[in-house]
Amino acid sequence: MNTKSFLLLAAVLMLIAPAGCIFSPDEPGPGDQPGGGGGSGLPFPDSETQLMENFRVVYETMDFDGYEAMLHKDFITLLQTGTQEEFPNVGPTLDREEEIDIAQKMFSGNAITNSQGELVPGISSINFELFEQRGAWATSPASDVIPNARFAQFEVRFLFDRGSESTLRVDGLIKFYVVSRDSTSGGVTRPYFQMIGQQDQTNGPTP
Repeated sequence: MNTKSFLLLAAVLMLIAPAGCIFSPDEPGPGDQPGGGGGSGLPFPDSETQLMENFRVVYETMDFDGYEAMLHKDFITLLQTGTQEEFPNVGPTLDREEEIDIAQKMFSGNAITNSQGELVPGISSINFELFEQRGAWATSPASDVIPNARFAQFEVRFLFDRGSESTLRVDGLIKFYVVSRDSTSGGVTRPYFQMIGQQDQTNGPTP
């Protein structure tokens, strides 16, 4: 696991976001089948609200397949300036492949070896103690890092339990970006939402 991946798993632990390519109406996407959850049985994400509820469920159940299905193919995470300064090898963003790699390791619950060769306890459970939307969904302008997407801020408090080792707590705000396209499920055409971005505005993990 490289330094960038380890940082996001063990230090930032919880983030997501992309660079602006939107689904075309006819483009197939991952998880595009009845249920919309890549075989995980999640409700079809036909609204921003349902997508965010699915996001909560896949994290609290550590459902890797469901999480992978909800991420847009151009997904990126936007990291805080402070994170970039503290870890210069990380860079300003995390792309979909890197996010998926981190989620797979985190949701597995297995211990990992960090960049110093030390064994780090895995995450045994994740709890969303607070996950509340602040303000209505709006459309991002063309000048936004992620243009022409729907976005909203959420106030969060996440608890990452590492068993007998400790529990990490992440507090603050996260700005989520989502996009939709028309999709047919059960003979009915309706919006299919995926997450295309997340901007970290949290205070970082604390013991």
